[in-house]
Amino acid sequence: MKISKQICCLLFLVLFSGMASANVMVYPMSLTMNDVNLSKNQFKVYSKSDRVQYLNIYVKEVLNPATAQEKEVPVSILSGSGIIASPQKIILPPGGEHTVRLRSLSSPNKELLYRVYVEPVAANTDEDHVVTEGGGSVGISLTWGVLVYSKPKISEVKLGVDLKKRND
Repeated sequence: MKISKQICCLLFLVLFSGMASANVMVYPMSLTMNDVNLSKNQFKVYSKSDRVQYLNIYVKEVLNPATAQEKEVPVSILSGSGIIASPQKIILPPGGEHTVRLRSLSSPNKELLYRVYVEPVAANTDEDHVVTEGGGSVGISLTWGVLVYSKPKISEVKLGVDLKKRND
């Protein structure tokens, strides 16, 4: 019986996923902006490391989400629209946690999607590197992306039908 490559890869990932651990954890991974209760517009960053973590926080708007034309553009505070994350830089002590607050610069006319990235600034020591057989080292760092939905104050329901005949 021949085992496919996908099953082998899946088994490999399942067996060795317990060996991997992240130094930083983010919770929740998605949230909806709430104009009524502003305390809900936040997420927490947790340190799972025994060293100080230096993190950079930045926001990108997702244009045309879930389509082939999807792309991300940086959000500028100067534009007056979008959301901002505060603080934008974090020094996270070992085992510590920090709250990142989100604020909407203006109320959107339609639902918008943003990704707030939590990115390590640099590897702290040589312990963060994996040494290969050839003696080279590879640094591994994870960037977390929190999905943020920004809904308009006035909801508008639209339903559309495409009557074009598809030739499949």
